[in-house]
Amino acid sequence: MLFGMLLPLQQTQAQARKIALFEHFTNASCGPCASQNPIFQAEIMDKNKGNHIHLAYHTVWPGRDPMNAYNKEEVDTRVKFYGVSGVPNMVLQGNRYNGSPVGVSQELLDRLTSESSPLRIRVEESSNGTQRTVTARFSSLGPIPTAGIKVRAAVIEEEITYATAPGSNGEKEFPNVFRRFVNDGSAAGEAFVPAGVGESVTHSWTYDLDTQNWDTTKVFTVVWVQLDGSAEVINASADFLPAMEFVLDDTSFKKAASQANATFNARIDNLGQDQLSLRLDVDGAFPADWTVSYEVDGSTYTGEADITLAPMASMPVIITVEVGDEPGIGDFMMKMTSLDDTELTPQYVGVGVISNVTDIVINNDNGWGADDGTTAADFEQAYLSGIASAGSTTHA
Repeated sequence: MLFGMLLPLQQTQAQARKIALFEHFTNASCGPCASQNPIFQAEIMDKNKGNHIHLAYHTVWPGRDPMNAYNKEEVDTRVKFYGVSGVPNMVLQGNRYNGSPVGVSQELLDRLTSESSPLRIRVEESSNGTQRTVTARFSSLGPIPTAGIKVRAAVIEEEITYATAPGSNGEKEFPNVFRRFVNDGSAAGEAFVPAGVGESVTHSWTYDLDTQNWDTTKVFTVVWVQLDGSAEVINASADFLPAMEFVLDDTSFKKAASQANATFNARIDNLGQDQLSLRLDVDGAFPADWTVSYEVDGSTYTGEADITLAPMASMPVIITVEVGDEPGIGDFMMKMTSLDDTELTPQYVGVGVISNVTDIVINNDNGWGADDGTTAADFEQAYLSGIASAGSTTHA
């Protein structure tokens, strides 16, 4: 598990799990797509079941692609929305990442999915064989920005396989292909008015199944709410996502004095009709004389604990960090793993504590820096040594 500083201070009063939305721009005649897309699928998609949604828009360039020809107008609208000028291109959560698919790291995804959202979206689908009805319930669990807010509902075909490559790059298998938008306003999005805090609003769309061109057994709908001004995706959902959430009902970063405790309130929700069997654990990077524990169902643990949660029930989790005398910053990650479906990616809640620190060195460690390949992280120890040489004992 990777740990990184949680600065800047972030208020996380929202109470819904945040689902990562990948909007992938690709083309069946793009050479780099054929080399990069399989890496993204193996390293991100296949290793993160249940915490993300992926959809692929097939562009009109650089060459032939029948999946673009099926609905080029709506794809072009999304290309222009994000300013995509080449493929392959991956967009995460609207504005969290925009670049090469192989540039998406597990750490980036872990950080995003450990956050919470003020909006919970639950999606249900039903079909009569010729039409599909999509019902989305939007629950406002915290204040939601409204400027430029839109809702989109996109029909996705889980996998399209060709006997021979449909383009010139040799790819024959294409996951999560975008087919069409079913919301009012098409790709431009449908006006959305969130409910008041503590309340919900429901949207429903019915569309015809294209039995001539789709494998309708593999069709599903992705629903997301987005602030078009900043492109931020507030949250996303689909009916295949697990009906459980591990969320933080607290600020994610706190200050504590020596020999004091910092506590964080989290919660597990079972949104489904089946009992859940879960395993909890906590880990972190923190000064040697600090400790971390959590309380759940009346018992306190410092390591693994197995619990069960009844259908449509919630369970509070209290994370406690006991701060020692040593100054520093503690970065903690609590993990929830499904014992019912071991293929599901664990859900995480991340918190941090700072105590008696007067000097901080902050670096980036994601490969950004000078042209010679060095980054700010390469100079971290030099800065820390300099601060210590100046007599500081309260730095991190």
